[in-house]
Amino acid sequence: MTNADRIRLANLTIDVRTLPMRSDAIIYGYAFAGEHDPAALAGRRAQTVAQFLTQMGVATDLLHVESSVVASNSKRDPSEPVDIQFSPICPTGGCGFLCNTPTPK
Repeated sequence: MTNADRIRLANLTIDVRTLPMRSDAIIYGYAFAGEHDPAALAGRRAQTVAQFLTQMGVATDLLHVESSVVASNSKRDPSEPVDIQFSPICPTGGCGFLCNTPTPK
């Protein structure tokens, strides 16, 4: 992870904390089939982000890590080896009330 990646992820984590509910962090690590030991590499990429989120105070029970090997001829951008998705943990009644929640710009 570059310093720029860390800053973007820190800012995103701060924004997520402003939501009125907790959110799961789903981390997807990718490696291309032609890379050295791609399965292990994809896992390390995802784990690196998970460790950083833990350092940022995200509870480990909210982290979900997945990894996969991508075909060499895939259209996936090789400069983006990790995707992170924050998903709200909705209460029993659903997340409908979030539709009118203002978001920071």
